[in-house]
Amino acid sequence: TADCMASMAWLDPVTKQYNLGPPLWIAQEIYDPATSRNPSFELSYWRWALQAAQTWRERLGMPRNPKWDEVIRQLAPVPQKDRRYVALESHPDTFDNIASRHDHPTMLAPLGLLPGHDVDRTTMNRTLNSVLRDWDWETKIWGWDYPMIAMTATRLGRPETAIDILLRDGPNNHY
Repeated sequence: TADCMASMAWLDPVTKQYNLGPPLWIAQEIYDPATSRNPSFELSYWRWALQAAQTWRERLGMPRNPKWDEVIRQLAPVPQKDRRYVALESHPDTFDNIASRHDHPTMLAPLGLLPGHDVDRTTMNRTLNSVLRDWDWETKIWGWDYPMIAMTATRLGRPETAIDILLRDGPNNHY
């Protein structure tokens, strides 16, 4: 799996960064796979998974895979615009365009679903504030989004916000 993941990242000769996509089908399904590049959640997931694979190799007494380390080291950073994380680099209008807020707020997933080793907590806090204020909570947020957002808040030291999110009344949050 790690070999496949490392092979999917392509090295941009200009930026010297490894990129994901296009083509790429991402967790935020509103974007065209033919133009999607460097989505926040998937970049973090690639980095985390390749690091985990390296750890497993070491535990098995195997050497680290140099190609995987190269991809980890040079993988594009989680994309930002206006000091907030956005859904993906190729469409950085997450907080500028309501149509870009009609799906999962996956820019929170690097800390809400993953350990967040590649995110800046201050930037993630600003991103969480924007999601809480600006997301389409009535029609375009889904059942698994609530615990993901709550975990992001928890890891940012905001347990009251986490409880509020988990208990938030919404069409896709039944408990």
